[in-house]
Amino acid sequence: MILSTMHFRERWIERVGLALPTPDEIETMLRESVVVQEQRDLFSPRGRRYRILAAYWNPVRRLILKVDHKSNKTVTVLTPELATDAHRNTQTGV
Repeated sequence: MILSTMHFRERWIERVGLALPTPDEIETMLRESVVVQEQRDLFSPRGRRYRILAAYWNPVRRLILKVDHKSNKTVTVLTPELATDAHRNTQTGV
């Protein structure tokens, strides 16, 4: 069973605007998704570890889920509106 971080729950409400998905619903969303990036750990020359989260694109729901498979948790959710807002901010200088 996959769990959700507080950050994920807050971003889900803010960005998706629907009731929080249950762990079973999240698992279904992940199965329906395309793996955009697999999770990996990268290391700096000094040995410091940086975790790159797995990213799953669900085209039907129009969102990307970022997942930490080491802790078995969803970490955040991204939506197309974020990209539009970021583009608008670069155009207006905000």
